[in-house]
Amino acid sequence: MKFLSSFGLPSGDYSQGIRDFLSYLPNIRTADLSTISAPTPLLAPKSTVEYPSLVTLHHNLFLLPTTQSDPLDRAVSILENYIATLKVQSEACQQPTTSPDSYNEGATGQLKKPLNPFLGELFLAKARGSDNSETEVVCEQVGHHPPTTASYINNKSHGISVQAHLTQSTTFTPTTASITITQTGHALTTIKNHSEHHLATFPSLRIKGLFSFGIGGVSSEYTGRCQIVSSSGYITRVAFGEDVVRRGTVKERLGWYPSSGDDGKRVSATIHRWREDSGGVERDSQPLVILSGFWNGDMKIRDMRNGKEEVFRVDDCEKGEIVTAPIEKQTGWESQKAWAATKEALGNRDWKRATEEKRKIEEWQRDLRRTEQREGNKWSPKYFGIVEQCKQVERMRRVLGEDSRLGSTFWRYQNQED
Repeated sequence: MKFLSSFGLPSGDYSQGIRDFLSYLPNIRTADLSTISAPTPLLAPKSTVEYPSLVTLHHNLFLLPTTQSDPLDRAVSILENYIATLKVQSEACQQPTTSPDSYNEGATGQLKKPLNPFLGELFLAKARGSDNSETEVVCEQVGHHPPTTASYINNKSHGISVQAHLTQSTTFTPTTASITITQTGHALTTIKNHSEHHLATFPSLRIKGLFSFGIGGVSSEYTGRCQIVSSSGYITRVAFGEDVVRRGTVKERLGWYPSSGDDGKRVSATIHRWREDSGGVERDSQPLVILSGFWNGDMKIRDMRNGKEEVFRVDDCEKGEIVTAPIEKQTGWESQKAWAATKEALGNRDWKRATEEKRKIEEWQRDLRRTEQREGNKWSPKYFGIVEQCKQVERMRRVLGEDSRLGSTFWRYQNQED
C-alpha cells in the first residue's frame, strides 16, 4: 500500500481511497484538473485563493525596494521576493503538521491539491513584519471556468502595492505521470516614491512522481521562462528547471553550481538594461546581474560590473505574519470561515466529514447559480473589475515581446465599499 500512502491516502481503510483514486484517473487523462474535485484524501486544508498573499510573507524583503535609491538594486530585490514567493507557494501545497493556516513551518508533510475556490470567495488579511507596518491583502476568486484569482496588496506607509491576477489550467501527462499547472496572468508592482512599476509573469508548476509507489515520493518544480520588466529600464529574464539546462546561455546553464540531480529546482536569471528609441525597444545583450542556483537552496548573485558575489537563500529571509479577522467576525464569503469545517475534518483525517462539508459548499454555490439564472442576474466580483487598458502594462509589454503568459485581461482593484 505504499502507492496509496505516497498520496496521503488513509492508512486504515484503503477500500474507499482506492475507489476514489481509480474513479479520478479517467478524469485526469483529458480534462482540466483545475475544475475537477480530487478525492478528499488528496486535498490540502488550504484554498488557492489564499496564495497571492504569500508575496508579503517575507515582509521585510517585500518592503525593501522602497528604501533603495538604486533602481538596479530594486530590480534585484523584486527578483529575490519573486523567487521567495514561488518557493513558499510551492510548499503551501504540502499538508502541514500543525495549523492548516500557518505558512511559517516550511515544507512539511505530503504534497496535496489545494481546495478549488468557489466563485466570489474572499481572502482578506493583514501582513506584518518587524517594522510594525501593515500591508492590506485583498484576494477574490473572480472566475471559475477557467479559475481566476485577482489580488490587491498595499502598504500605504511604505508606498508599495501589487495588482495581480492569475488564471490556472491544470493537465495530466500520462507518459511522465505528472501534473502541469500552467499559470497565465501578471503581477504589477508599484513603488510610489520612485514612480516605478515592475511587471512580472509566472512560471508553470509541475507535480512529479504521482506513480512513485512510495519511492521518492511526490515533488513539485517550476518550469518555463518568465520575465520581470521595470519601468526604470531593467528587464529580468528568469528560467526554471529543465529550461535552465535546455535553452539557457552557457552562463545561465552552468552558473556556479554543478548539477546536483535536483535540476527541477534550478533557477537562473539575468538582468539587462532596456531603453526606448525611435525604432522601438532596445535591450542590451550583456547582463548587469546574474543569478544562478536552486530556488529551494543556495543562489549566487553576481554583479557583472564589479564581480561582486553574494549568496541568497530564501530560508534565511525573515518571515512576517499574515493574519485574518477572527472567524466569528468573517462573512460566509471569506475563505477561512467558509472552509472552516472542511479544513478541520481534513486536518483530523476525517475523510467522510470533510467530503460532506465540502459538498455543502458546492451545493450552496450551485443554488446561487440557479437563482441567478432564474432571476436573470449575473454574478459580479465584490472588489475587482476588468479594465480595457492599463497604460503601465501596455508600455512594458512592448519590452516583454510575445509572451503568452502575460494574458490579455486586466483585472484591477475597484476599492468597492460595502
